[in-house]
Amino acid sequence: MLDSVLQDAKRLERAVSTSDRRKLDEYLYAVRDIETRIQKTESESALNPEMDRPSPSVPENYNEHTRIMFDLMATAFQTDSTRIITFLMAIEQSNRAYREIGIADSHHGLTHHGGDKEKFEKCILINQYQIEQFAYFIDKLKATKDGDGTLFDHIMVTYGSGLGKDHDHDDLPTVITGKGNGLFNLGRHVTYPNETPLANLHLTLLDHFGIVMDKFGDSNGRVDAKILSL
Repeated sequence: MLDSVLQDAKRLERAVSTSDRRKLDEYLYAVRDIETRIQKTESESALNPEMDRPSPSVPENYNEHTRIMFDLMATAFQTDSTRIITFLMAIEQSNRAYREIGIADSHHGLTHHGGDKEKFEKCILINQYQIEQFAYFIDKLKATKDGDGTLFDHIMVTYGSGLGKDHDHDDLPTVITGKGNGLFNLGRHVTYPNETPLANLHLTLLDHFGIVMDKFGDSNGRVDAKILSL
């Protein structure tokens, strides 16, 4: 992709300030790095034609897959190519094994642990591993300059699960981070009453995007100011 715009980029470099030239160089390097890593991942997947290729939802190398995706997301925000991204890190009902951390069991099977301590501990390790990948994304946002701050200062991010125990969607822990231009009061654990729809949070966030709706999903109101700095 970069090869097709290289001449235009060089002309642009001669016409912008030193700080903008540095920003352009950082962007071009980031895109080239992502391209190279994607090509490397694709070539490694084709090394053994006898092996079954993983389905698109089950990447061969989970660690590299998530980090490429997070780098793409940060670059898209940095260039204002989009304002909203949804990334499915894993499917709750997936039978994927997390051999990267020494777990060969099916994730879905482990979640039906029936109180088995060993299976329960493996689920904890998988959750920890996944949130470590998410932490990589947050660090990336904090390290990426954006206007008078960083991407982290100007973004709203939610991280959570779509399913809980017994395939329900009650009492799901949700991380809300990014400073959202000063909207969020971070660093706290907030508990809401049982049966509060998660969509109430989404409806509240939409308000701050300037999208005012009466209802979203199964929402029955908005969350109060506990999570906000208001």
